Amino acid sequence: MSESNTIFDDLENEKTNYYIGLFSGLGCLNKKKSFIVSVTKKHEDLAVKIAQDINSNKPLRFSKREDGRQNNILVEIYGLNIINKLYELELQKSSSVRVSFPKQEHYSNNFLKDFIRGYFDAKGEIDIRYKIDDSANLVVSINGHQNFCGTLKDIISEKLNIEIFSRIVSLKASTVKLMIENTQGALKFINWLYEGANIYSNDNIKRYNEAKEIHTRRNLF
Repeated sequence: MSESNTIFDDLENEKTNYYIGLFSGLGCLNKKKSFIVSVTKKHEDLAVKIAQDINSNKPLRFSKREDGRQNNILVEIYGLNIINKLYELELQKSSSVRVSFPKQEHYSNNFLKDFIRGYFDAKGEIDIRYKIDDSANLVVSINGHQNFCGTLKDIISEKLNIEIFSRIVSLKASTVKLMIENTQGALKFINWLYEGANIYSNDNIKRYNEAKEIHTRRNLF
C-alpha cells in the first residue's frame, strides 16, 4: 500500500487546511497506529476524496450497527510519515471532538476559512426551515468541545460580526452546539465558507446553493 503525506506538507494549501479541519471533527488515531476518518453515508464523496488524495489503495469499509446494517464509512490512513505529521498537527486525539483550537501562527492567512469549512463539513449543519406561507428561515449549527467552540465562536463573531449562541449538549463530555439562528447571519457565514471554495462536502454545498437560490431569486428571507 502506498499512501502519501504530501497534502500535509504544505500549510499554504487550501486542501491541507480543509483536511486539518475535517480530520479535527471526524478522525482519531487507533491502537494499530493508523488514523481513521469516519464519515456518514451522505458524505461518501468526502471518503472517496480523502482516499484519492492520500493515494490509498486500501478499500473503503463500513462500520456496522447492531442490526448488521451498514453505518459510517471508514477511511484508514497508514504510514509512519503521515501519522507523525498528523501528530505534529495535533490530530492525535482519541475522539472525534477536538478539544482545543490549533495555533494559528503555524498556518497561512487563508487557514481559518479553509480549516473552519473542513470542520463545519464534519460537525456542522445547514438547516433550511420552510414555512406554510412559503417563506423560510435558515439556521446553522456546529457541534464540538466547549473550549474549541468558544474560540470558534469568537473568531466568527469578530470576522463576520454576526450573533452566535452556544447551547450545552453534554455537561459530562463538555460539548456544546453553536447556533446562528438569524437568517441573514447564517447566510453570511456559509457564503464566507463556501464562496469560491474548491473542496467541500457535496451535501453541504448543495444546501448552500439551495439557500442562496432562495435568497436571491425567491426573496423569501
